[in-house]
Amino acid sequence: NHTLVGSGAIVTNASFPDGSLRSFTFHVSTNTPPGASQQFNAFAVDTVGTTSTVVTLNLGILPLVTNVGPGEIVYIRAGSPDGAIYVAAPDGSNEREITIGEQPKLSLDGRYLAFHRDNAIYAKANLYVRDLFTGEERLLVTDTDFITSYGWRADPARLVYDLACSIYDIGRDGSGQFTLSNVSCYDDAPAVNWIDGRVAFQNAQPGGGIGVLTTNGTARTIIPGTKPGDVWPAWSADGEWIS
Repeated sequence: NHTLVGSGAIVTNASFPDGSLRSFTFHVSTNTPPGASQQFNAFAVDTVGTTSTVVTLNLGILPLVTNVGPGEIVYIRAGSPDGAIYVAAPDGSNEREITIGEQPKLSLDGRYLAFHRDNAIYAKANLYVRDLFTGEERLLVTDTDFITSYGWRADPARLVYDLACSIYDIGRDGSGQFTLSNVSCYDDAPAVNWIDGRVAFQNAQPGGGIGVLTTNGTARTIIPGTKPGDVWPAWSADGEWIS
């Protein structure tokens, strides 16, 4: 027979008359910051004798992890200066909050989330990336002018985004940034074709419309029949259509 008694930040008591092994689930305070350590002291006392064994566990507190399952939808609820990003099944069930922010863009493999945060005016907000497996968040780009939108490459190691008068390609870790295009200050809202790497964009000025760049930023064209006011391009899954 033995008894386990937890003391310190986490307190629990459990007795096991048959002496068999058990597992525990520990719940810590919701205001415990990620990276903190909680100590758990386990005392095993044999009631037959006087021997007592003390085991000390230092438990690291990890960030809250919210994975996105197949077919689930990522969306926001508006707020000021930031909304909240949620995920749920198509029928609205199993809703979970992911993080604070707006305008979420999920990578092709479903692991990474790009989003805006820090300003009620979305085009003035900073660009962040969250690893949905670990909960780690990174400030990727500080908005010094206007970031209208952004999109993932098929390889989630890189993203494309607009800032001021250019469209850029940047590593998920902030490395290797280069300019894709700087032809017009009004080429905004890049959307990446995950099949061939082309980048669609909007241009709301006279002579503009929905445009396309090749994957390396060359051969900029405005699609015939589109016009200023046609905005927020998005590719179909097969890479053949733009809505």
